[in-house]
Amino acid sequence: LVVLVVVGGYVFVRVKYKVDLFNTISQLKTLNESVDENVIAPDAFSELNMSGVKEQTDLSIVGLVTVDDESNYSVNLNSSLGEMQDIIKLNYLQVGALADNILQSQMGGKIKFNNKDIEIKLMQVKFDNVQNGGARFNTVFRLNITPFKDEMKGFPFDFLKKYVPDTLYISSTVDVSKTTTPFEYVITHVSLTINNLDNAKTQDLFHTLDTFLKFGSQETFNETIGNKVMGVLIGNESETGLAYSLKPLGATDYKFVIIDDIEYFTIQK
Repeated sequence: LVVLVVVGGYVFVRVKYKVDLFNTISQLKTLNESVDENVIAPDAFSELNMSGVKEQTDLSIVGLVTVDDESNYSVNLNSSLGEMQDIIKLNYLQVGALADNILQSQMGGKIKFNNKDIEIKLMQVKFDNVQNGGARFNTVFRLNITPFKDEMKGFPFDFLKKYVPDTLYISSTVDVSKTTTPFEYVITHVSLTINNLDNAKTQDLFHTLDTFLKFGSQETFNETIGNKVMGVLIGNESETGLAYSLKPLGATDYKFVIIDDIEYFTIQK
């Protein structure tokens, strides 16, 4: 009887949802394995990198980044500051620290995805393959998915829920292509992995997550993340971002560049 129930449940889920429960359980068990943050984010930034951000931004706009007596840094996106004196250029460690600071202080450490506020903590930002003002852009972050888990009810959701961790480590890589319009960009999916899964297993798992949690496809989710992070760094009329917020002070555009063999994200004057 137990065998019939298990086989019947497997066939039901396979036919109705096109999900292989045995593969899914195996993948979810892998997700629950401990993650070495030094391995998944070998080039992680730290709060200490904000001192470099302040040094660089002060060369152009004094007071854009401030620090209090307890070494807490703030980015003044809406302040009335002086005109830009020079371009602002930041390396990948500084970009990561800056993006996370804005994300935590200006956005409450959350992003909206599928009408849910999801807690996110950036750990690493890195970019390379710089060309034509764009770059290949990687972010590694922790994501709290308990709002999605709360909606897992009924068979087979109750059964699978115990295998789904509250926190996921995600490595997202996208191409950021610069258009001819100032402050405009196009995000294209490259790859996305979760915890200790490789890209192929992550893609299969995303089909399951989309079926059960309405996560969206791997490609859609990755491009959403890419747009969120670049929105923090660049922004537009409807989204507060660093580069666009400096437009009244003389900022004309953003650009990824290479200077002395080092990749930089720049805000152009």
